[in-house]
Formats: sequence, C-alpha cells, structure tokens
Amino acid sequence: MVPKIRVDGVIRENGRICGIRAAGDEIGANVVIAADGVNSLLSEKAGLRARHDPAHFAVAAKEIIELSGGVIEERFQLERGEGAAQLFAGSVTRGMPGGGFLYTNRETLSLGVVVGVQAAGSAGVPIHELIEEFKEHPAVAPLVRGGNVVEYSAHLIPEAGPGAGTPLSADGFLTVGDAAGFCLNLGVTVRGMDYALASGVLAGQAALAAHQQGDFSRQTLSAYDRSVQESFIGKDFKSYRQVPSFLANPRLYTLYPRALTGAFKDLYRVTENSKGKILRGFRNSLFSRIPLGQALGDVIRGYRAL
Repeated sequence: MVPKIRVDGVIRENGRICGIRAAGDEIGANVVIAADGVNSLLSEKAGLRARHDPAHFAVAAKEIIELSGGVIEERFQLERGEGAAQLFAGSVTRGMPGGGFLYTNRETLSLGVVVGVQAAGSAGVPIHELIEEFKEHPAVAPLVRGGNVVEYSAHLIPEAGPGAGTPLSADGFLTVGDAAGFCLNLGVTVRGMDYALASGVLAGQAALAAHQQGDFSRQTLSAYDRSVQESFIGKDFKSYRQVPSFLANPRLYTLYPRALTGAFKDLYRVTENSKGKILRGFRNSLFSRIPLGQALGDVIRGYRAL
C-alpha cells in the first residue's frame, strides 16, 4: 500500500489490468482495488463506469463551528453527554433538491448544506452562498452565534447507487465504496460509510480467494459482485431503488414546505372567523395549496419508494 500519491491510470497487459501508473512510475499488482472516491477515474478507465451524469450526484459543504460544550448544551437544551441533530428542507436550498443539517459534537457544531449538482449548476448558485444564508436563518442564527469556523470541507455524493447490473469487477480490478456508487440518500439520512467498510472487506476476501486460486480473471473476481448483492449492501439498494427518482421531485422542496408552513400559520392565526374542526381546517388549508390528486400521487410514490 502506497498512500498519498496520485494515481494517473491503470496498466493493461493482454486486456487485463495488472497495476497502476502513479507520478511517472508503474506499480504492478495482481489486483487493483479502486477506492478513489465518487468521481472514480480508475473505474472509468477500467471500463466499469461511463462518464458521470450530474443529475446523479449532490455536492455537500460543511463548516465545523467551535463553541464551548456548556454553550452547546444550553442552546440545544441538552444534558451532559447528549447530542442533537436537525434537518432542514425548503428555503435552505432555495427550493432545489437537497437540504441542510446541523448537529452537535462535544465542543463544535457541524453545519452544512447538500444540493443536487445539476440543479445548483443550472441555477448558478454557489454553495457557499447557501451556507451563509443558512447560518443567517432565524431558526439557526441563535444556535451558531459567537462560534468560530475552524474547518470547512466539501464532498461529492453519489445518489443514484451503482445501478442494476453494473459490474463491480474486471480482469484484475475491483471497485469499492463511493467509487462503486455505494451511497444511499433516504432523505432523512445519507448512508455510505458502512457500505464503504463492508465493500472493502468483501473486496479483500475476493482478492484473497483469487490469490489462493492463482486466477485474477473477472470470472474469479466476480465472486465479489455476488457477495455484494447477497450482503446488506445489495439488499438495501434493491429495497430503495425507487428513492432517487422520488427525491428528485421538485415539489418536495418548494410546494410542500410552503403548503405545510402555510397550513400551520392558518391553524395558529387568530381571526374573527370560527376555525371549526382542527384537523378539517388543517386539511382544507393544506389542500387549498396542493391539488389533492397530485398530493395523493406523491404519497403513493413515496410509500412505494420508502
């Protein structure tokens, strides 16, 4: 293992991958395991991936904000040793697919925004502007006031999964983690770390088995593909295969947040008119903003996806 070097490409002999090119050098290997992240150029050069579609990716930006533990506990109403996590949708992304998050650490806060790459590019909205707007929101500003930003990071997130039938192996080559598309956005949480760890273990086992057999062809290494499909990774992606298309619905980030907040405003607004039954009034207020048929269709799609 040679860490902290840039890998420029793969070496092929007789159609089989047998090493890498890095910083002008060639390093031979019986098996190359690509763990080079979401924008995996190695997987692309190995022929396992086509060029990326921006519609299948999101970009996240995160700030680490330093505050004392006592201040964090007071502002978030926490007991010692407790934590809090908050999720936001709607205006935090200016109505684009995505959302915001804010969660506590011992003496820092993690604050960030996730937004679809294609939507952000089409709108021409820099994500750092969304971060600043998010921090100034009335629901967030009092929680982060007086904090110092000690770290800033960004990350590209695959949201479409590996795709049904997408190969994870080639002659002398395996791909794992984000490079394989193993990231699952469920709307309320994004999973990827567990998939990266598990796929790394399965790839290592497949490489070891190939070494013991002295055969590094795809026929042997494809045992990794089968192991992934039989593991919780493959089962999760099969169960949630409709989630990406459901979460791409722009109404989730525009119409529904506005309708819900408007319905609650109507519920709590004091006027001279009788409100009648609470649930009936709330329902009427909500569906005066969202066509009933459209809402039912979205509910059915959400039920099937989630």
